[in-house]
Amino acid sequence: MDDIQKLHADIKRRIKHERGAGTAYDGKRAAKSVADYFASLYTDMGTLSAQIADYWLRTRIENSEHPESEPSERHIAWLLTAAEILDGTYADGTEDGVFSERDWRELCDMVNYEAEELPMDRLSALMSIFVAKKIL
Repeated sequence: MDDIQKLHADIKRRIKHERGAGTAYDGKRAAKSVADYFASLYTDMGTLSAQIADYWLRTRIENSEHPESEPSERHIAWLLTAAEILDGTYADGTEDGVFSERDWRELCDMVNYEAEELPMDRLSALMSIFVAKKIL
């Protein structure tokens, strides 16, 4: 099991825990738990993972037409793609449109904001992705 598969399993476990909490399932609460967990994973990258988690909540969860079903598989896939980008395992074209152009631009802005806090190898890898995506 690779890191992304483990992350996916951990996300599913958090959702399952929320469903079995003895109260009515609250998709937004479950998504918040997932976002908090995601934010805690990349502490070596400043607040970048927290910014990404917050962006995910604002753009995917809070605007959902079906909050009781959140986080949906599509929204989980978005977060997993973000994790691949952060940990250097992202391969261009593998996300199949999970990220919109706006998402790529927002992510680039977040990286630029955190650039001084990022390890040089990670920053270089992220910038290479943005160049390939024609965001820079």
